[in-house]
Amino acid sequence: MNRTIIATMIDPRARTIKPWVLHLNSDGSAYKALVDAVFRYSKRRGCIECVPVGAGHDMYIDGEGVFVPWDEQGFFKLGNQTFAGVAVIVSKTSDWRIDHCMLPLEMIANNVQWLDARDVRIPAPVMQTMRPDGTIETVYLAGCREWTYDNQPR
Repeated sequence: MNRTIIATMIDPRARTIKPWVLHLNSDGSAYKALVDAVFRYSKRRGCIECVPVGAGHDMYIDGEGVFVPWDEQGFFKLGNQTFAGVAVIVSKTSDWRIDHCMLPLEMIANNVQWLDARDVRIPAPVMQTMRPDGTIETVYLAGCREWTYDNQPR
């Protein structure tokens, strides 16, 4: 039996926060429904990242959204963290399945800040390795410490 749940979608391109229906697979799994929602503007499919947002809720978002050309991407800030792309918020049950989002839309909206791509600043991921002499080498992904509109990863 197929099941539907009501999630909350944060869409930074449209700058909307609204209920979103997810159609789960007959076995109750939600992966395809989450991927379809998160990549709704894109022909590509990539990894989705699960970010805990508190109160038994998780946010699913494009794990590689920052690599999409920033002119084609939407950004938002939730709390102190910047995110790229569409996000879907759901609750989780005691057996770790997803369920309806129970957070009020107004509460989510009060905590989301829309960002213009030209104003985004994201610390670049760091890879550190230890050299044979014991010193640490630090390498920044895409060769810089901070990604910006003028210095975005490609």
